[in-house]
Amino acid sequence: MFQWLEKWALQRLLKRVSESIPIAQDRIAEIWEEHKDEIFEKVTEAIKQAITKIIKKALEKQGIKVFDNSNN
Repeated sequence: MFQWLEKWALQRLLKRVSESIPIAQDRIAEIWEEHKDEIFEKVTEAIKQAITKIIKKALEKQGIKVFDNSNN
């Protein structure tokens, strides 16, 4: 269910972004269909990195040392 919701949200985001690129508006469905897996993967990773940075920064402000166990 969550993956469906995430993809739905990405479709909406892509539509909004395409509004700033007028030539893409007419082809948004085609662009989404051709690249939806890549878009999903890259946006998910970007969101994950942003949230991780925010959480680490908040914890460090509280004096909590954060050890990075990720492979990033």
